Amino acid sequence: MGGEKFTAQRLVFLLVSVIVFSAVQADRHECARVCQRNVHKTCEYNFTVEWYLTLSKACYECPFNLTDCHRPHCIAADGHMRAVVAVNRQIPGPMIEVCEGDTLVVNVKNELEDGESTVIHWHGIHQMGTPYMDGVSMITQCPIPQFTTFRYTFKASPAGTHFYHSHVGSQIADGLYGALIVRKPPEDEPHRTLYDEDLSSHVVQLADWFPEPSNARFIQFVHKEPDFFLPVSLLLNGRSDNYEVKLSSNPNITAKPPLEVFHVTQGNRYRFRFTNAGHMKCQFKVSVDAHNLTVIAADGVDVKPLEVDAFGIKPGERFDVVLHANQSVGNYWLKAAGLVDCGFLAHVALGVIRYDGAADEYPTEDRKANRLGKYLNPTLSEPWNPIATHGPDFDILMDELENFKNENFTDENVDAKYYLEPFFIFYSYLPRDPENHDIDSAWFCNHSTVNTTNCGDDLCKCTHMVEFKLNQVVEMVLINEGKPIPVEHALHLHGAYFRVLGVGKLESSTSVEEIKTLHEEGNLRYKLISPSYRDTVIVPDNGYAIIRFRTDNPGVWLFHCHFNVHLNLGQAMLLKFGDFAEYPSIPANLPRCGSWGGHVYKDATHRDQCPKQPVQECKEPTATGSRSLPPFSLFQLVIFVLQVSWIKAGLL
Repeated sequence: MGGEKFTAQRLVFLLVSVIVFSAVQADRHECARVCQRNVHKTCEYNFTVEWYLTLSKACYECPFNLTDCHRPHCIAADGHMRAVVAVNRQIPGPMIEVCEGDTLVVNVKNELEDGESTVIHWHGIHQMGTPYMDGVSMITQCPIPQFTTFRYTFKASPAGTHFYHSHVGSQIADGLYGALIVRKPPEDEPHRTLYDEDLSSHVVQLADWFPEPSNARFIQFVHKEPDFFLPVSLLLNGRSDNYEVKLSSNPNITAKPPLEVFHVTQGNRYRFRFTNAGHMKCQFKVSVDAHNLTVIAADGVDVKPLEVDAFGIKPGERFDVVLHANQSVGNYWLKAAGLVDCGFLAHVALGVIRYDGAADEYPTEDRKANRLGKYLNPTLSEPWNPIATHGPDFDILMDELENFKNENFTDENVDAKYYLEPFFIFYSYLPRDPENHDIDSAWFCNHSTVNTTNCGDDLCKCTHMVEFKLNQVVEMVLINEGKPIPVEHALHLHGAYFRVLGVGKLESSTSVEEIKTLHEEGNLRYKLISPSYRDTVIVPDNGYAIIRFRTDNPGVWLFHCHFNVHLNLGQAMLLKFGDFAEYPSIPANLPRCGSWGGHVYKDATHRDQCPKQPVQECKEPTATGSRSLPPFSLFQLVIFVLQVSWIKAGLL
């Protein structure tokens, strides 16, 4: 009798799985296809952004009935009920899969019930010719007000593993992110002979997770308890079984949400694509029990194949790896161990690699991250932690990755060189006087202008922007003195790739002057032969990273720390490539931000943003014909640089 019941349960599970799989296939977008040379499509998607709920009524009896957890609009997450910001009631949001050269059209409708604005940034897409589609609030576009729709239109380029996410406040932390995969024709894939399958179902999206909306935690972090801002769960494709759910009718009965399962066939080789959409100082150490992984791409760029036991992935980074299903038929843990902020609770994001023919059960092996051996991209800020670093004989730093193409930059002429600290980035100051269609240069700053003021003892508010001529070769030495606390920084550049020439950590504390001297004397790590191309680089505490890029994409591009708490506190700057006359034409229908009320001091370093008058007379900025912009929107602190620049150039 028990066996018949078990068999019936298995049949029901199988039937529901087939139904779910069929529904997924039916919803598969026509642009998710095998790419062909010179064959391009226009790929349109409709996104609705709204506040939603985990374990909502759409989940029915989930997790007590696991098949209910796979119903449309059911977000089980980690088993804890909380409000989320979701795209089309999914976390992660709908996956976009297109071919390089396709035209992407994404209609983003803001249905956030609290009046909050939103934007979507296309992380990894360079927006060549369309800088106004980069999706950065108050820099490349006005934020999208409630009950309105913004249409993003741009070319899918470059190819690679990318993702999209909100660039307003902490919405990425509440679930507004999703994968964006841009493929090439198989004959143009340099590593095509290394794998048999490149499946949509083998995209792995990692993220950290709070038990409540992130704004509440951020406010408490800033004003009272810094240690309070630590993630409680780690999600793998939006799933975790960190919490037990109690049955409402009988609290003694509990169940956990299901984990993500990745199906493989023994003997085949699979391309897995990983993204880290985490918002905290959360770095993941990724490994698969009993399997090695071959790294073939980083941040969407092909690298020379490198076999490792584990790799680290920091916020904003992406890695493509090949897994050879060469073990006995069974179930194996896919582990993404949390480090730094995610390491305090020793959490591990888990998935299951399930061979065809294996039982529908979880592996019996230890859930802890215990894989040693070759480790790419270790976490150098925790030299005492054997999970974070395997030591000099096994750690492989990011500057050791080699670009797939053999390139030699030994004789390259550098047009500009900068030494910058990750804390070099100044709080931005938003002037509110657009009527004269001009902005005083005092609103902008860089090291030379700030050093003439008393910013060491006082708070300076300005928009930090560095200007370059078009097609210059720029070298930046990014320096992390490890102050006020020793922590790595994940710096991400919009609009371009850079080459990683060197990454290093000094044994003792360091300073800008020391790094500059070592660099000029040639005593830092420096790789000019086939360096890897990235758009995100990790700067170790008490260390440095040397990057080099070409300013060949006209526009104003954000350069910022991808730890969202650092970004929200002002760790961002602007890199201006080219003169305004060289910029692409602005679409005639690009929405404009409205009039800004009030007056401000002409001293850009002043603390106050309004004159000495009653508080109620200090007007908040509003967008013409729309609701007020949210007071907690991050980039209200950043001048709408592109529009202001175009005004100054006489283009508006």
